[in-house]
Amino acid sequence: AVAYLYIMAGALVGAPLRYFIGGHIQRWTASGFPWGTLVVNGTGCFLIGVVAILAERHDWLSREARLLL
Repeated sequence: AVAYLYIMAGALVGAPLRYFIGGHIQRWTASGFPWGTLVVNGTGCFLIGVVAILAERHDWLSREARLLL
């Protein structure tokens, strides 16, 4: 049950950030192609992967912190 709270807290912060950053990139490119979505998703996947691998190898984050991210 507590795990769900960490996941919801991450989504509460992450969703508006994705929306804001994606919208900003989309306005900057002024294109019909969804560059904002592509950049936000690609960058997010890469960074989450790097953090997850490093955190797992070096035991940097607790289980709860990994759920939050």
